[in-house]
Amino acid sequence: MNGNLFGFALGLTLLAGAPANAACVQANAAGTWAAYSAGTTNGAYYWFKCAFAINPAGKITAGSCTESNGLASPITGSVHLSIPAACTFTGVLDFTKFKQNATVDQATLSLDKQAVLGIGSVGAAKFTFNMLKVK
Repeated sequence: MNGNLFGFALGLTLLAGAPANAACVQANAAGTWAAYSAGTTNGAYYWFKCAFAINPAGKITAGSCTESNGLASPITGSVHLSIPAACTFTGVLDFTKFKQNATVDQATLSLDKQAVLGIGSVGAAKFTFNMLKVK
């Protein structure tokens, strides 16, 4: 299904008692990222691979995603720091060509600020994702 994106589910223990040095600011999301997602919809498995930049304000720029069936779309959107002490973010991903939006329900930035694990949804479809900062 076009527009499904991202994924790796996190345990609730990441939210409870985050170490003091885990605190984040919005600008920690800035950089160039490689992202990978997998999920199922209507019993069919799919995956996405994406490359995009996030500016210090959280706006997704200069991005594109390709899904397992070979279709590709530019991607825009935004991410917002939701719990600074736990380095968790939420967001919206807009797939321009597919005319679909995905919601990032929760994403957690690693202690070294170089990787993200998260979960999201596109309508009734759910996905997990991971991201690696490449610049």
